[in-house]
Amino acid sequence: MTIETNTVIALPDTAKVWVYQSHRPFTADENTHIESVLSEFMQAWKSHGDALHADFAVLYDYFIVLGVDESVSGASGCSIDSSVKVIKELGATLGIDLLDKSQIAYQTANDANEIHTIDFRKVKEAVTSSIIKKDTLVYNNQVTSLGELKQSWLLKAEQTWMAKYFS
Repeated sequence: MTIETNTVIALPDTAKVWVYQSHRPFTADENTHIESVLSEFMQAWKSHGDALHADFAVLYDYFIVLGVDESVSGASGCSIDSSVKVIKELGATLGIDLLDKSQIAYQTANDANEIHTIDFRKVKEAVTSSIIKKDTLVYNNQVTSLGELKQSWLLKAEQTWMAKYFS
């Protein structure tokens, strides 16, 4: 499924991206706070003294996506660490662990506009009880480029590592 991000992330498809997910939706005030903090961070984000050509988006009230056009200037270990620090600080302020990779986000066919999260250790049980089905849409937060985010961020469960649970 294709995701339209052109209007919110002004970078080429080759740009490196990092996706951070919440276990609950952000409130309107939290979205405003996140956007304020990240706008300020983007203006100052540098790698070895060079400004990064970067952008961000808060998507669907659950996801923060940071992106860097590495054809202009590559993100160094220190610059990536500084972005993780900002994400940690945002999480602490919001009372959310934005670095928790154990939560899987998905949408069911019944409520395509509502995002749910589940601990990855409970996925097999969710498949067995038909909460997650083959055609359930799952967010693939392992994408690494903006092009991948657009093309393969949202996949059917049967197209992901969950396929092993469908017989």
